[in-house]
Amino acid sequence: MAENKPIIIVNGFATRYRTADGKTESFDVVRFSPAHDPMGTENVVRVKELIPPDSIRNDDEGTKLNLMKLKWAQIEPAYRAWKEGTEIPTNGTPLAAWAGVSPDQADVLRARGIKTVEALRDATDSMIAKVSLPNMRGLRELAGKFLESMTASAAAAAMAQKDEEMAAMKEMMEEMAARLAAVDGGDAPKRRGRPPKAETLDEQEAA
Repeated sequence: MAENKPIIIVNGFATRYRTADGKTESFDVVRFSPAHDPMGTENVVRVKELIPPDSIRNDDEGTKLNLMKLKWAQIEPAYRAWKEGTEIPTNGTPLAAWAGVSPDQADVLRARGIKTVEALRDATDSMIAKVSLPNMRGLRELAGKFLESMTASAAAAAMAQKDEEMAAMKEMMEEMAARLAAVDGGDAPKRRGRPPKAETLDEQEAA
């Protein structure tokens, strides 16, 4: 099943200050790394510079604008959470939701940019080699099996719900059929419309 994988990993935000012409202004910056190498080069950019404009000049088929929109779609919810003082959301299953790692192990993984079970499953050999935890390859394999079991469980739950809905519909139809049979009572169908006009005695004799 195809999934929308993140193209960047948001590492955090900060407010910085700049003094010019005797005036001090503040601005927010975001720190992010490429998703394929979260432990690689970290970019620090002003948040307002990453908000997509309505259009970009000389943008071949909108490629640059689409890329900005993809990045901002990941940065915006995290930025809002940071401004509200809440935890930065993650794309995927948080490590805390998986019993396969201890809290201490999760801290080590997050410090290396691996913040979700999906990120651990998709980590390359070079990425996990930089994590100071034993048997990282085995841990990565366990992460994949955990996600597979989650997918299978979700599919089984959906199938079970569908079966329950079909059974309920069948029961309702049988009940409706029983009610209709009880109303009809097995008699011949009644004639609809106005009853026929009674013939007079003269009409009967004429016949």
